[in-house]
Amino acid sequence: MSSQIRIPEWIAAPIVVTSNSKRQHINRLQSAKWAAWKGVPRIVWRLEISGELAAYLPPRVRERIYAEFPQFTGGFVQGAPGYLTSNINPARGLSNGTAVLFESIELDPREDADRVCNDIATAAEDTDVALTYPPLHINVAVPRVNPADFVEKTLEPGRVVIPVPRFSKWEPVDIKLPGRRQADTFHYRPHGVEQRFAVTVHKIQGQTCNKVILQLNKRSFMPHLTFSMLYVALSRVRTSESIRLMPPHPTGPGLGYLQTLKPTEDLLTWLEGFDPDDGTGSAWNIARAKEAHSRKQLSPATRDPKSKVAATTSTESPIAKPVSTPRRTPNKRKRTSVQREREGDSSPDIFDFAISQTARIHSEF
Repeated sequence: MSSQIRIPEWIAAPIVVTSNSKRQHINRLQSAKWAAWKGVPRIVWRLEISGELAAYLPPRVRERIYAEFPQFTGGFVQGAPGYLTSNINPARGLSNGTAVLFESIELDPREDADRVCNDIATAAEDTDVALTYPPLHINVAVPRVNPADFVEKTLEPGRVVIPVPRFSKWEPVDIKLPGRRQADTFHYRPHGVEQRFAVTVHKIQGQTCNKVILQLNKRSFMPHLTFSMLYVALSRVRTSESIRLMPPHPTGPGLGYLQTLKPTEDLLTWLEGFDPDDGTGSAWNIARAKEAHSRKQLSPATRDPKSKVAATTSTESPIAKPVSTPRRTPNKRKRTSVQREREGDSSPDIFDFAISQTARIHSEF
């Protein structure tokens, strides 16, 4: 690992992904690395597997679920980055997505506290300390809120440290069991806070980060990366120096597919709200965006085709004419992305600029 990657800002930088499954697996791996880097144990516990078939799961299948589905295992590492997953008190800055730091845990009364303390004190490096029961609360520090708003509501005076309990509702997970034709739905009940070593594009919307790491390897299944999702990921930081890319998969298609992504009309309209001549290049104005939207609505290319049909048929005879269905030409197939590129149908300059500015791959991750 290079000296640059040892910088705390990069170690704690969120890896932006497109799916919750990838997010959960990365969080499991990165939390172990964080514990080793900090020299502290990782505390883990198993969440109850609920569902119609849960009581009938053979032990080997149950173990497989815990091994392959990280959401059924809770974890805590002191000082690890995280975020709230529910709106606790939006008026005071405690909303879904609020950044937090893992501070401590409150054990379940049934837990053998002496045994846990002894395991923590004697734990070898890279060894987990397992709880018998999920903790009652995960206590988290909230650095970006006003301590004056939490004078009587914080666990530590002078800082904002709040307890986060488990959700009251059960979260569903579809799992394909051996011998079953279709996936069965199981449920788990997590705490209202997640580790933030990895985060989905949707969750990171609206946030400004110091550093981000992007996972852009092409997925063969949903959800696929779109131009809008890529734009969200790239725009979470202020400069391109704050972006790194995960290395391409050695057997994958590489990152060339990114050049085939196309922006939506809504995104292009929103971008026109920026004024490149204002001296800063960053001032967005809603009036400019609305004006661009109106222009596109009035342009012939975007006008409703139904209105054209109504205009051309209004002066014709009221007797309906038979409409023949055009026959599909067998050899005329939809153009592929490669064909579009060859014909000059390329991505906008802003996309090429973003790719050129972020094409620095670090295999140390």
